[in-house]
Amino acid sequence: MRHRLHMLALIGGIATLALSGCSGSPKESYVAPASTLTEAPPFMEEVVEELVSYIPPEHIEESWYHPEKDQTRSTMFCSADLDGVSDYIRITRGGLMWADDTVDVVEVAKQIEADYSAKPGWIVTRPEEGYSGPEITVRSPEHYIFNVNIDAETGYFAIGAWSPCFPKPPEHRTIHKY
Repeated sequence: MRHRLHMLALIGGIATLALSGCSGSPKESYVAPASTLTEAPPFMEEVVEELVSYIPPEHIEESWYHPEKDQTRSTMFCSADLDGVSDYIRITRGGLMWADDTVDVVEVAKQIEADYSAKPGWIVTRPEEGYSGPEITVRSPEHYIFNVNIDAETGYFAIGAWSPCFPKPPEHRTIHKY
């Protein structure tokens, strides 16, 4: 439980940074109102749903994933510096999940890596460290970026997706081995 509370605090801090534009204090940037944002491209939604499905719902012990309530599983924001240079749009779907003891999230991540590496035009990398532990970054031929974060000890499994806009998030330079 303590680990999950720590994880939630970490995610809250990341969200605060993201909403402030990641460029310092909130006074230096603004967040566009949700009404000014376009919907996520269906392609992104489909890929995230596919990634989420690697863990069957019956093996999810705890989750913030609520398929029947779209607003609880989708967050979208666009942050821009006051000079008008957009930072990024992030779409997080799938939320946070904890698999039960029958699922090895490391093996699930390896399967995702193998499956997406085999797709023509897709690039899969393993950053040294993600926001909450080991991570796989999957880049589509259209340059959409999907992150798969895992924690083998707790069964944590989370999916995030980034648009290719304006500019893309910084590249990961080092590769992490499981």
